[in-house]
Amino acid sequence: MISVLSPLSLTVGGVDITPTAPKLRTIIAHLALRRNSVVAIESLIRELWGEEPPVSATATLQTYMYQLRRILTQSGLNSKDILLTKPVGYEMRLRPEELDLDIFRNLVDQARNALQEGVDEAALEVVDKALGMCLATPLHDVSGGEVLESYIGQLRESVLEAVELRIEAKLRLGYHQEVIAELKSLCVENPYHENLHTKLMISLQRMGRRSDALIVYQTIRRNLQDELGIDPSASLQELQSKLLHADSSAVSEIESAWEVRRTITPAQLPGNIEEFTGRASEIERLRYTLTSSQNTLSPTIVTLTGSPGTGKSALAVRVCHEIRECFSHGQLYADLGGGTVEPYQVLGRFLRGAGFKGQEIPADLDERSQLFRSWTGQHQVLILLDNAASRAQVRPLLTSRPGSAVLITGTHLAVGGLEGSRPFRLDAPSLDECVAILRSMVGAEWVAGKEDVAYEVARSCDQLPVALRIVAAKLATGVYTSLTTAAQRLRAPEARLEELRFGEWDIRETYTAGYRLLDGQGRKALTMMAVSGLSSMTSVRIAELCSWERGQAEHVLTQLEQLRFLHSVAAGIGPGSYIMPPLVQSFMDGLMNGELALVRAAGT
Repeated sequence: MISVLSPLSLTVGGVDITPTAPKLRTIIAHLALRRNSVVAIESLIRELWGEEPPVSATATLQTYMYQLRRILTQSGLNSKDILLTKPVGYEMRLRPEELDLDIFRNLVDQARNALQEGVDEAALEVVDKALGMCLATPLHDVSGGEVLESYIGQLRESVLEAVELRIEAKLRLGYHQEVIAELKSLCVENPYHENLHTKLMISLQRMGRRSDALIVYQTIRRNLQDELGIDPSASLQELQSKLLHADSSAVSEIESAWEVRRTITPAQLPGNIEEFTGRASEIERLRYTLTSSQNTLSPTIVTLTGSPGTGKSALAVRVCHEIRECFSHGQLYADLGGGTVEPYQVLGRFLRGAGFKGQEIPADLDERSQLFRSWTGQHQVLILLDNAASRAQVRPLLTSRPGSAVLITGTHLAVGGLEGSRPFRLDAPSLDECVAILRSMVGAEWVAGKEDVAYEVARSCDQLPVALRIVAAKLATGVYTSLTTAAQRLRAPEARLEELRFGEWDIRETYTAGYRLLDGQGRKALTMMAVSGLSSMTSVRIAELCSWERGQAEHVLTQLEQLRFLHSVAAGIGPGSYIMPPLVQSFMDGLMNGELALVRAAGT
């Protein structure tokens, strides 16, 4: 058992085997807090020695790891099962019952659920048990660098959150006098914490001490204005106004509204896609990544990237529906419209979904983001941000709560490399999966005995799910009377773009969206290939056409491959070889023939 909620301790069978060497203690704390994930050697060295480590840092770190393994082995444990050496770092394997933080968080979640269900006495009993594990400031006896210190700060926030839950339970049970003294101390320690000051004001008012409650308001108002230059929130100002007018019934309404808001569980995911099929491997990997909670002190943020039309949104919705039960406080969803929807609008919808009223939602973007982080900081939620256009667009919409998860879809150029995120690259489905997708969309009877034709359709659609959706819609509405008719209509490359249009779906919009993401060099390369009439290309040839260095050409071709304008081929036409799919050739022919204006009008 490893304890991080108080002074660091490492015990085996009730025997304390915690080392006294400061740097070894730092290593244990860091690995425990990052349990079940690889901690890079560079990160550990930075934590131990700062930005200017000694020349012998790597060798010394290896010595510390040997000492830790010896401590574990001498205590009867198999150190190879607990402390793993990886190519880039080290990993500590711990089960949930082997770290007090896991046990603590499980108890806090139980207490929160009990409060939401109105079982206040049970909630108080459970949260008391959780706080009984926190006998002192977390890891006050461990020194570390910036990363470890930030983790310790989050530990303190987790303990404070549990304290708030205990106070809420006591207030509901009528223990007002008992919590006043505790709240006064907490308000002194947290001078800008509105929730604690609100509870103190409510407790004082219920004890008939209205004037004292108003003094508390003046104190936090002064703290916020003098130190941060901001006013108290609208809800806190409303509470002060009702107290001034001695309106006890209105105060009770505010308290009730606050409690109702705390129990609202948003469920904003769009409907699941019934005919979704395939992607079994991707679903399993995404499920694991989003729910394994490998980094216990920060939310899990995953960027699901791929070229337009590869089915990122459908996959994201399916995965979120499968894991939604893992997030007890709800799911939030926003279609960011490829950049057409502002974070300001999304935050307003999120906050209203969480139960905040219009006057409680700030008018300023930063304040909305702060309020959103405050709310999500107390709730374990799943957030799906679909069709993001940039990293800047999603940053105000992120939560900081450990145990929560954020799934972001977009192209690699748009959201790849987002701070603290884990990348997940989605390629086009295989031909077998494309046929399965068609079968699920139109019915098995349309494909039975015509599998070869279905494969031809999939190839004509460049294996893009959005194109397959258009074909399925035309089959379902009688535009195509059979799969054979669809294959025949799609056989001529110059006709495919026009064929892959139906209602609001248009494959040209998919390519237009990708084209807008290209920089000038990417557009130049595509144009030179189209002008030259080339369907295949090597980095050497494109460097010659565009008067570039080969390295620059390789970078541009990689960008074009990521957006599926080109496909890499393993062999045949030379090193660094690519081919342009017929659909892309048709799209580029359209641009060359005057349709470039459409792309510009769409937002180049």
